[in-house]
Amino acid sequence: MLRNKGFTLVESIIAICLVVLAIVSMTSSFVATRMHVTGARHHYRAASIARDKLEELMQAGISEGDSSTETEGASVIIDSVSGLTGTRSTIYSPDPAGDSVTVTVKISWTETMGGTLEQEEVFVLFLNTI
Repeated sequence: MLRNKGFTLVESIIAICLVVLAIVSMTSSFVATRMHVTGARHHYRAASIARDKLEELMQAGISEGDSSTETEGASVIIDSVSGLTGTRSTIYSPDPAGDSVTVTVKISWTETMGGTLEQEEVFVLFLNTI
């Protein structure tokens, strides 16, 4: 009776295929997670830029004469590490009665990880001018 020690060629190939399949699935999971984290960081930064602009406007005060678009297309840095930039638009919309102003700040940029995707964050602030 002959006893074989070790694995056959078929068993070895199956084991290698299973290991490769596990590595590929883990790698794609890490890439997808990285893309989501990067996108979340960009949205957070855009929200910070818009919030800073709204705070600046609240401190400066808005008079009844303020209207129309202020900084259409102002360039902003979304991610200093990757060099991602975007644009900031600030729009004033006075109430017809003249007692309030709606301020809209929109941050727009283009994501290029995993394809091209247009992104934007929009923030609206209602201020009383009385």
